Amino acid sequence: MRGVSRAVKILKSEDLIEITNSNEFKRLLKEKLYRELRNYGIVENDAFDVIINVLLAKVYDEILSVGKPDYQLEFQVKPEDFLNISDFYNRINRLFKNASIELLGEDPEAVDQKEVVNHPNKGEILLKLVSYLQRIRLRSLRFLGEDTVGDIFLDLMHSIYRQSRGLFFTHPNIARFVCKALDIESVRRDMEGGNIKRVLDPSCGSGIFLIETLKLIFKGYPIERIREDARKVLFGIDSNDTATKLCKVNMVIHGDGSANIYTEDALASLETLPFPNITEESVQRFNTGCTFQALKQGKGFDFIVSNPPFSLEIQRTSYERIYRMHEFVPYRGNTTTASECFFC
Repeated sequence: MRGVSRAVKILKSEDLIEITNSNEFKRLLKEKLYRELRNYGIVENDAFDVIINVLLAKVYDEILSVGKPDYQLEFQVKPEDFLNISDFYNRINRLFKNASIELLGEDPEAVDQKEVVNHPNKGEILLKLVSYLQRIRLRSLRFLGEDTVGDIFLDLMHSIYRQSRGLFFTHPNIARFVCKALDIESVRRDMEGGNIKRVLDPSCGSGIFLIETLKLIFKGYPIERIREDARKVLFGIDSNDTATKLCKVNMVIHGDGSANIYTEDALASLETLPFPNITEESVQRFNTGCTFQALKQGKGFDFIVSNPPFSLEIQRTSYERIYRMHEFVPYRGNTTTASECFFC
């Protein structure tokens, strides 16, 4: 404990160090945090969930410190924490829960049942994870122009998702090109004139299209102003819970807009989708065409930017009451892997 007692000064907001090399940050998460979790038997999905939860607590603490250079950071290991591990854990867990409610828009009752780390040695684990991350300014990732968190996810989860779930991440340069080609910047001009336009990614994954959209629309905005306007225009959905969690945290790191990210099937019947602009009254139905339903004029989205999932298995009966696409896609028995046709 003598080494612990020499733990230097209490960290303040002004002491945080910018991330200038994304590869170093990736190595930190993969070779330090992930390795620590693996030592406690926490691997793959469970490990990724813990990492995302800890990053969320970290970025929330940074948001609380905006404009307060003397703010004493909650997300740090203080000398007394080694003697009062329970108090330390509760402090970080409180950051995580508040972030889930205030940044991700989650239901407080559901959040109350969550833990930043769910393990018998949770305090001990958290001491190690926080010590690795406490000195960096996580939100400086937004200046690197890369989907660093998405890349890390892809590396950690390669064996589970890459082939079996069709989960690939688009390179930021491609996403940026698509957004510029669509003149996504016009959303800002329209918004300043009082005309709100909506942007949707129906298979958002780690959120790279939404992040590039956010950067283009809100370029030059003070970061503390982005959240309110971003929530008016940015929407995302993905059927993978881990991907939407990643997307939300990624969006928070890069500005915000996370409250409109949902874990749902984008191919489901329109009136069941969770978006605030979609109601039973906004859905129009047809007897002919490739779909039985569409959103009425002015009730849907003005831009759809996405890299839809390819090669997912879809059963012939899955969407027969919504789409007629099963008449045009190749089936082998009762299964097709042409999921991209349904997204088109």
